[in-house]
Amino acid sequence: MNSVRKRQIFVAGLLGVGLMATATFASDDCTAPMSTWQPREAMEQKAIEMGWTVDRIRTDDGCYKVYGKDANGQRIEAKFDPATFALVKLKQGDEIKHEDKAEKPDADGTAPSPGN
Repeated sequence: MNSVRKRQIFVAGLLGVGLMATATFASDDCTAPMSTWQPREAMEQKAIEMGWTVDRIRTDDGCYKVYGKDANGQRIEAKFDPATFALVKLKQGDEIKHEDKAEKPDADGTAPSPGN
């Protein structure tokens, strides 16, 4: 076998190992089985009850991801557990405001302060 072909096989092998490692370390933010998910309409209603304006809801990393504005008109992206609607991550503007499943947005619908 010539050296060019050996090099091609070696590079292909490295790429394959790299792709497998990436898939192994990738994990979903939410792990609830789909059979336990609540409907998107219920997620939208919860966001509206929090004072948010919802532009879009999609599925991302096993979570519901809500795009819209909070009660103060700030652009938000929020991830919720689709089974419990627990807040997983909240991004307000370009700043991550929340990344802990235990904390929820303030009752008035605004993003929680980083210290909460």
